Amino acid sequence: MTIQSDISIKPLTIHRELVEAFAKGPDSAGILQGVRKLRKGRPHTPTFLFPSPKNGGHFIGCEGSLEPLMALALELNPDIKQYRGQPIELPGPNGRKITPDFAVDLGDGFAVIDIKPEGRLSSPRVKVRMQHIRTLLQQAHIPHFIMTEKQLCRQPFLQIRQAFKKGLGIKLTTYQRNKLLHCIDEQITTVQKLREYAIECGFRPHIIETAAASGMLTFNLNTPWAEYSKIGVNHEHNRLSTSGWGTVHDICLPI
Repeated sequence: MTIQSDISIKPLTIHRELVEAFAKGPDSAGILQGVRKLRKGRPHTPTFLFPSPKNGGHFIGCEGSLEPLMALALELNPDIKQYRGQPIELPGPNGRKITPDFAVDLGDGFAVIDIKPEGRLSSPRVKVRMQHIRTLLQQAHIPHFIMTEKQLCRQPFLQIRQAFKKGLGIKLTTYQRNKLLHCIDEQITTVQKLREYAIECGFRPHIIETAAASGMLTFNLNTPWAEYSKIGVNHEHNRLSTSGWGTVHDICLPI
């Protein structure tokens, strides 16, 4: 369905507003507020604060049950430098403003993400609004993605991302990385064995999840993350010889 908009916005304006959104600092509570402040929110919509090491340790405001899951996926995605919630306002098809859910900084450009329950995508109103925003962003050469609970809640990827969340905010030094690599060497081990070794070395227990989230480890993509999960060093031999294995990059959403 093609929607011809009677409202336009200059592409350079969108780029400028995105640059300003990422340049904006946190408020006094450490929240990176979007154009609609989280405290105002929407009636009957739960709000959450997601602590984001990728965004300087500040909080990203999230609304509803799906936005925190999206924030976690963005946090773990190695291709994303930083991200913001409710970053800009765009003119809607009927003069009402539209606020995208997230914008991401890919290093060489921006992308915009909206999150919608699968069942709402068939709504004529939602179709018109999403096509409208996509048209505006295409004119500015900015990709637009729509994510649903099918992508965000796909298992076991969601469980693995939630497990890796325990390692967010833990700094993995070169010394620690080399010690863990020395323990694994060329062998396949388990999460439990590597964690026990890390504790013996005086490292924090969840540094294993930090290492996995950094892309250092490869693991089975088809089973939940657990103490008995087999893991190995992320190199070509392990990726080719272990069918169904991958890295943190494989459990992130395609952006």
